[in-house]
Amino acid sequence: MTSHLAPHFYRTKSIPSILTSFLLPTTALSSTFSLSSSLPVPSDSKLSIIPTLSTLALSLLIAACRLDIIHDSDSCNFNMAYDEYVTLASKARIQSAAGGLSAAGGVSKVWGKDVARREWEGLVGLGLVIPVVGGLTGGFGMVRCDVSLEEVGAVLAGEKGIEKGLERWCRQI
Repeated sequence: MTSHLAPHFYRTKSIPSILTSFLLPTTALSSTFSLSSSLPVPSDSKLSIIPTLSTLALSLLIAACRLDIIHDSDSCNFNMAYDEYVTLASKARIQSAAGGLSAAGGVSKVWGKDVARREWEGLVGLGLVIPVVGGLTGGFGMVRCDVSLEEVGAVLAGEKGIEKGLERWCRQI
């Protein structure tokens, strides 16, 4: 909302113009929400996004979902998710080396924090991780996952061309 509202208001300073600018996005909401018992229930649209994510974004999302279970908490932050991702990727590299394989595949590659931050911001932008405290930009404060580890694993299990290591990360907890 801020990314839509602030630039438009800054340019026009017109409240009626801003309200009018919300008409098109509001009409798009009707296709992503269904009414059930008079309560809006989100559709599976977020789950349909998961196969289109990069390996790094998927890895960070899975790491954040795993932390929900590991710490029995519904929130984590970027640093926690990144540390979990590095641990998982390092274990994948060790397992592939122990099996006599080169560290092939995207799950064993450890990306730097700067690259991971951009992917994390993408997850926030897609609404897959949601900031729980307002005022912190880019979701670098505490966030909660809007999808569960089981949901991510189920989507990955049905997809071809997705790293199988990522699917294992969803099952091995």
